[in-house]
Amino acid sequence: MPRDAWALLKSKDQILRGCLDGIALATQPDIIVDVGCFNANEIARFHAICPASRCYAFEANARNIADYITPRSDIDGVVINNLAVADYDGDIAFTVLNAEGGEDDWRRGAGSLNQRTDGIAGETVRVGCTRLDTYFAPQLLNDETFLLWIDVEGALDRVLAGAPKVLSRTIALRAEVERHRFWQGQMLADDILDLFDKAGFMMLADSYTPDAFAQSDVIMLNKNWLNLAARDHGGEA
Repeated sequence: MPRDAWALLKSKDQILRGCLDGIALATQPDIIVDVGCFNANEIARFHAICPASRCYAFEANARNIADYITPRSDIDGVVINNLAVADYDGDIAFTVLNAEGGEDDWRRGAGSLNQRTDGIAGETVRVGCTRLDTYFAPQLLNDETFLLWIDVEGALDRVLAGAPKVLSRTIALRAEVERHRFWQGQMLADDILDLFDKAGFMMLADSYTPDAFAQSDVIMLNKNWLNLAARDHGGEA
């Protein structure tokens, strides 16, 4: 990738982070969730800037938890789950890519419920899985609000399929989408955005940079976000 394209992507990423952080600070969701948390950097940041929100993270790769999350000293109070998030509850096949490097090796954070289309080698393991609606059933009964960060390498449609109730209570979210099929059977960006539209979300931003990279991150805002945030702060619906 050309250096100027990489710099543009980094700049867009910083803007998107600032945008979602601002939404979190302004609306103070009850619960912040990081699905596919890798090294827990994102949930640690949210934990720091929104100390009143309860923070949860899901990471299916147990090695990442052992190597990068367990040693952290800045996530006390964050609930870390060695689980995949999917469209059913039980256990599921999860692909862990072979990675020779450390935290800077992108393959360490690129595990998926799907197999790669480009032949990059990996190991398939069985891990526990949950629907977000199942995991957060008690909080849903209390009409609590959510903010989500989702990076699940081509399995976003399966996360959304297991979370219609959570999505209805989600003020905003950030998710990775693709315009190239990196993973077998994955749903591409246009169809994912249609799912978000049907779930009641509108797009605030998309970091997609044509001719640079086929992956991008989108920030989606619930069309009912203001009522959700007002109820969260004791206002009237």
